[in-house]
Order: sequence, then C-alpha cells, then structure tokens
Amino acid sequence: MKKSNKKVISIVAVILCAAIVIGLVSYDFVKSSLSVESTDIAMGTVISFSIKGKDAQAATDEIKEFIIGLENSCLSWRVEESDVWRINYGAGTDVSVSTETASWIGRALDISADSEGAFDITVGKLTRLWNIGSGEEVLPDKETISTLLDDVGYKKVFISDTSVKIENCQAIDLGAIGKGVACDVAKDLLDDYSIKEAIISVGGSILVYNQKASVGIADPSNSQKHMATIEVDNQCVSTSGDYERFFEADGKKYHHILDPETGYPAITDLRSVTVICDSGLDADALSTACFVMGYRKSLELLNKYDAEAVFVFDNNTVSVTDGIKDSFKLTSDNYTVE
Repeated sequence: MKKSNKKVISIVAVILCAAIVIGLVSYDFVKSSLSVESTDIAMGTVISFSIKGKDAQAATDEIKEFIIGLENSCLSWRVEESDVWRINYGAGTDVSVSTETASWIGRALDISADSEGAFDITVGKLTRLWNIGSGEEVLPDKETISTLLDDVGYKKVFISDTSVKIENCQAIDLGAIGKGVACDVAKDLLDDYSIKEAIISVGGSILVYNQKASVGIADPSNSQKHMATIEVDNQCVSTSGDYERFFEADGKKYHHILDPETGYPAITDLRSVTVICDSGLDADALSTACFVMGYRKSLELLNKYDAEAVFVFDNNTVSVTDGIKDSFKLTSDNYTVE
C-alpha cells in the first residue's frame, strides 16, 4: 500500500473515531438534559414535578407512586389500616408502625415540645370537628370544643422503637407535616437516580433539589398571585396561611390553623408564614407553629432549627429573618418590608 493511501486511511479512521466520541458525548448530553414536567393529585392537593436528568421519567414515576402509597399506608387518618388510622383506632394500646412513621411522629413531638405546644399532632378530633375545607363546615359549640380539648396533648403520646401509643379518646392528625414528609421522601428518592436538578411542589410545600431557584410567596389577599419571591438553594419551603382553607359564619372568618390551647382557629396578626430549611417535615411543622405563636416568639424556635422565615402581617407589612434578606424580593406594591 502506498504511503499516501495509508495516510488517508489514518485520517479517515481518526475522523470516524472523533465522530463516534462526539456522538457518545451528544447522547450523554441529551440524556442528562431530559426534562419531565407533570402534575398529579395526591394527599388532597396538587403535586407538580419539574425534573431534569437522565433518569427524570423514572424518578418522576417512582416518586408519584411512593407519595400515593405514603398517604395510604402511613399518613392518612381516613384510610383504614394506615399507620395513623391504626394508632387512632388502637388508642390506649401500643401500635406497631413502620420505622419511618415512628420517626416522623417522633420529630413532630420534638417540634411540639420546642414550640411549647403551639404545634400539636393530637388535635385530630378537633380538626375533624371543624372540618374546614370540606364545604360542609358548621360552627362548633363551645361545650364540644372544651370537651375535646381535654384530649389534646403531645405529652400523652409515647414512642418505643416502632410502637406508638396515644391515650384513650385521643386522635392524631399528621396533616400539618404530611406534605413536608412527601418532600423529604422525594429528596431521598432523587438521590438514587441520575438527576441534574428538580423542583417538586406538594401543595404548600416545595422541594428545590440540587439547584438555586426563585420560589414565589403567595399573596394572602389573592393566592393566585405572588407578593414576593425568595431564592432557595437546595432546600425545602413551606407556607401556612389563613387564606388556604377557611369558611365564614355569622360574619366571621374561621381558618384551618387551630390553636391547640384554645381549640379555635389561631388568633394572630399574621396572614401567612413561609419557612425555609433543609427538612420538608421541619418546614411544614414550623410554618404552622410560627403562625400560632406569632412573630416574636417564633424567632427563637426558628433559630433552633436553623430555619429562616417570611412573615406576612394583616397590615400588609412583611418581616424577613436575617439569613434570607438578601435573597428576598418584594414583587407587590401592596406590601412593605419592615
């Protein structure tokens, strides 16, 4: 073979190899940038997914299935044979539950203690009595509320390994942490896949995964609009507000965030509290606790859990904790920052 022919063959071979390498790189790039955008219904709310990465579809499918299973097998007090249903049904006895359920209840009890009872999962019978958000609300009488208050108390809940015991006549409700738990579960599942970044919203709880993202804070006067944004870096966000679920009776508004001390919707000068921290469960529970406690009492609690918060008051002023002031942006002229 002539030398010139060998040279041509060598050049062709190099070009072919380069083409193969470029093709593989391009294929990997396309796979790594796959994006899935979808919505579903679970836990009584809308769940939205925005996931990018090679395994985006597989991760989306598993997370959807897991969240639905989570509600049915662990968290729902309505679904027979779920962990919470069995705890309530077996009140007064030790009930064996999953390791995860025991852990979530234990964490909830920690936050109950640290908030001095402003957050309390044993308000189950009261939440059912008020039934806010059902469309069939009736204003309860004072005597019934007073009677059910006797059974409220997180200190009456005992956990031993994977057994949970509540007192006779008590009922727990994990609705105030369920959506945050779903975010934590989603985060753990995403870690098992090849995912570039993701944002998952479960009602008022949001997971920002492996990225920085601007998250909108709802305007309490018009929840379809945002009154501000906050830049979140690989954390969870949860908002509790008086505009989410409520009804009116005798010219008065009754929202769904109950004060465990009174049995009535919490009386506060707040319209909403948005909490940002590493844990979805913590953010969910803390946003409820802070709404009940009020602004000043909440600051020490937030600091203990390394959490930040945005407080929206009923006079349209806003207070932002120090750690997120630089990443907070007011977008509505109807509000002012203190």
